[in-house]
Amino acid sequence: MSYGNKYRGPAEKLSAARDCLMPPHPKGEAHSYAEAFNQCSLALLDLRPEDLDDIAHSWVATIERTGDPTDAEDPSGRGSWIVRAEQLSIEEKERFSRAVNELANWLQRRSYDEWRLALADDNEEGNAERWLEGEGQ
Repeated sequence: MSYGNKYRGPAEKLSAARDCLMPPHPKGEAHSYAEAFNQCSLALLDLRPEDLDDIAHSWVATIERTGDPTDAEDPSGRGSWIVRAEQLSIEEKERFSRAVNELANWLQRRSYDEWRLALADDNEEGNAERWLEGEGQ
């Protein structure tokens, strides 16, 4: 049995986004935010709305709204996410960072819970020992 689950990939991508938001920012803060926007967009592609509760939906909405480059004009070709990142206020950065952190934690908890349930199911079937020895992956 495989122990992957629907939350693991998005949790890893949101964790990577969170890492991007932590200083230092060797290429500049705007570049770090742009990479965080990218990681968030990849994570959100893998999430289904029905798998989220109301609070998780609010974090997703904040992430989507903050990272939306629709109005970011980029005549120099630097990248619309970099332009969008440069436009963020301190308050928007705080809200975005908090939403990324909270959603990453929420997804990680759900991923762990699914893993535990799968392991318990295998244990009931007598397969958990094989899995723990590396044979059930």
